[in-house]
Amino acid sequence: FKQGQFREALAEFEQSQKFVDGYKDAPEWAKRAYEESVQYVGVFPFQNRSDFVADGYFIASEILARASSANLKFVDFLPEASMNAMVSKLRRQGRDRFLEVELLDLARKEGLDAVIWGKIRNVRVDDKPESFGEYEHDKTTTVKDSAGNDVEEITTIFYREYFRSR
Repeated sequence: FKQGQFREALAEFEQSQKFVDGYKDAPEWAKRAYEESVQYVGVFPFQNRSDFVADGYFIASEILARASSANLKFVDFLPEASMNAMVSKLRRQGRDRFLEVELLDLARKEGLDAVIWGKIRNVRVDDKPESFGEYEHDKTTTVKDSAGNDVEEITTIFYREYFRSR
């Protein structure tokens, strides 16, 4: 615990509790080790630098929702309402867009260990659903008949092409 290896210390405290339930102050030390090992992460709105109308708040909330549902043991996320309050605080200082340095400074003051934030530079929209395209092609070949004359034979070829959307 003194060397800053909180996750390893937590595992040791949990292991000691399995052998002797309530051994000395192991539960309190386990709780402290867990609290020290948890990373507090903020997901902030992405800045749109593309020609496409993209909502940076939506992207941030989508990342937050997916990461929160992953049940990460040692990660705790800043609630979306708190993130909105921090962004509003930066915007009240008079600018619609704020600098990365200002965001990181405010995040550090709020006790965040990490920040997820970025810029949207390019958006590709492919709204076709995954599907198959069916095609047919008439293949024309020239063959000789029994008299030696050229005869055109037409064979229809059917094929299916798979389309995948991203």
